[in-house]
Amino acid sequence: GVDSYTELQAEYQNYHNDLIISINKLFKKHGYLPVGPYRECDSAMIANMCAWHPTKIFDSENEVLIKTADKIYDEFTQEGGFMHEVAWNCYGTYLTMHLAQTYLESNNQQRVSKIIDWLVKHQTCPMGWAEGVSPQTMQGGMGDSPHGWASADWIHLLRNLFACETADGSLKLLSGFPIKLLKNGIATSNMKTHFGPIEFSAKLVEKKLTITIHNQLTLPALRVATPYSISSIKTDKGETTILTDKEVQISKEAKKITINMA
Repeated sequence: GVDSYTELQAEYQNYHNDLIISINKLFKKHGYLPVGPYRECDSAMIANMCAWHPTKIFDSENEVLIKTADKIYDEFTQEGGFMHEVAWNCYGTYLTMHLAQTYLESNNQQRVSKIIDWLVKHQTCPMGWAEGVSPQTMQGGMGDSPHGWASADWIHLLRNLFACETADGSLKLLSGFPIKLLKNGIATSNMKTHFGPIEFSAKLVEKKLTITIHNQLTLPALRVATPYSISSIKTDKGETTILTDKEVQISKEAKKITINMA
């Protein structure tokens, strides 16, 4: 009933407030979010990446999330693969993808590309991965192979590179998309999103990104992330707004977009 709903909402809010206080206290002390209040830096910090994927509690502007991702990348990745030293002593395949999701959200093409290259190079079976990859054999070292979570997270990762729902209720295209693939030209057809279907193609030629879009979105506008700083934008319909040096908002009515970059 209403009373139970009110009580649960109050409990949720109290828990949320306490959690944020604890997070901020630990971040101030360490400069990143450790495994727990009484445990510092080890590879189990990868679990903190769930604050972006899949929960979307934090977003790319959250300093705690990005600084923690950077700490994990610097301390526990080799050539893009995340080494889970705690318990597994293996490279974590879907855990590596979770790290990529955070860099996708922050539009870090370089690190997303590095991680994807590692994943493609170290498949442990056709189109799939073991849960853990042995650092000695670089073959399956732990868990099932092919591992269902890894397969699902791979699909999520590729899908979100094309279009990803944001924490504030928008849709962002091409965030973190590897530059070398954009240069080849990419396309998606009848892609389902939380806001309706969309299909588009995009190609990067030097510092010019051209996009053709057809959509049935319920949103009045959507966002496009770019690999370089934006200098000018041209669309066939609707208004445009530069949100950051590498992100622009366009009208859902726009079908042809040209973005020139510095």
